[in-house]
Amino acid sequence: MLDVEVVDVSDTEAHELLLTLDPLSGLALTDAETAARLLELCPVDDPHLKALWEQLACKEADPPLQEPEGKEEAWTEQHQVLVTCAGEEAQRALLEELTRRGFDCRALTS
Repeated sequence: MLDVEVVDVSDTEAHELLLTLDPLSGLALTDAETAARLLELCPVDDPHLKALWEQLACKEADPPLQEPEGKEEAWTEQHQVLVTCAGEEAQRALLEELTRRGFDCRALTS
């Protein structure tokens, strides 16, 4: 399930919100130089938002992530085929046929 929120904001406010609330940004490392540049490119009037952005711009870059010791990544080579079907029924029939023949299959819808 996907949560959706509809808000009535101007284009400028929407831009500010996206730069501030982007959930992927929580996964990224802080780059103070880039944060400072964003503050230059997208000046804001709200004092709270401005303070938050300035805090990010002044923050030292996060240290690089270290690989856990003694943990090797295991990669298994795989060979796969992606087939585009005419519709759901054709996909179902092909999936059933290939499964019957012993192939490890799964459906993908895009």
